[in-house]
Parts: sequence; structure tokens; C-alpha cells
Amino acid sequence: MSEFGDRVREARKELGLSQKQLGDRVSVTQQNIGKIESGKAKGTYVLVPLARELGVNITWLATGEGPKFASRGDPELDLMVAQDPKRYRTASELFDRLMKLPPKQLAALERLLDAFSSKDN
Repeated sequence: MSEFGDRVREARKELGLSQKQLGDRVSVTQQNIGKIESGKAKGTYVLVPLARELGVNITWLATGEGPKFASRGDPELDLMVAQDPKRYRTASELFDRLMKLPPKQLAALERLLDAFSSKDN
């Protein structure tokens, strides 16, 4: 399984973005993106913005598990992504849908983020 930084690099390159361009989009320096990609920095403090800007599933980005572009448990989103992955993987629509999750699903996501963040400490 690849590491977090490897997944960031993979998704960034698929979008044709430089480290500086991605850094600008998530409000960190190019050097910080480089450190995240090389594994010298964990980068979990920008996990949500990275997932949004890269248009990838936050679970995949954080852990390497699950689908890369679709949200588990949302057949409508899976279908949208499957029909037009280039449109949705670069759009903020995936993130907007994430923020509209029912409270129970959002709480589960928050627990996942907390668990992932605690690995940094």
C-alpha cells in the first residue's frame, strides 16, 4: 500500500498540477507539499483541503483504502463519478456533497479523521 505522500503526489500529477499550484490551492507552501509527498511531513492538517482540491475520496487519501474517486455508500455519487470522472474529480462538488452527509455519517468521518490525526502524535 502506498503512503499518504505517494497518494498526494499521484493525484496531483494526474491533475497536471505542480507542487506550487497545489500548495496555493490549499494555502501551504510548495516546500510543504514537497515534504508531504516525500513523507517528511504528515500533512494531516491539510487533509480535507487536499482531498477537496485533488477531487479524491478523503478515506482513500488518508488511508489508501476504498475507492479513489467515489464516496462509499453513495450510489448516486458513484454513478456520477463513473460517468464523468474528470469533471467531478476536479470539482468541489464532491466536497460539497461530503459536507451534506447525514449527521451519523459525518460523525463517522470525523472519527476517522481523529484516528488518522492521532497517528501523527
